[in-house]
Amino acid sequence: MTEQKTATAYLPAWDEQRRNWDFLHTHFLELREKYPNQWVGAYQGEIVADGDCRQSVLDEIERQGIPGADIAALFMRTGPLPSVWTPLRVGQRRNHAD
Repeated sequence: MTEQKTATAYLPAWDEQRRNWDFLHTHFLELREKYPNQWVGAYQGEIVADGDCRQSVLDEIERQGIPGADIAALFMRTGPLPSVWTPLRVGQRRNHAD
């Protein structure tokens, strides 16, 4: 059986964020069912934060003291449009609504 390549295959194998993106990619369908229309943040193979807006996920990650550069986050859209993939950084603030 050959190893399945993911969108993050170009990153170094040791990269924690790559592993978190791979986790979201691998478990996408079950996560979308569990967290419909929610933002989720993955770290070390598990969901560590979820919420209605990206900022609530960022705030929870920051509260837990998790390194923001290691997080992978995804909006689990249930509609016909593709999900939004975005890097999250702890402490990043936006002036517009998520």
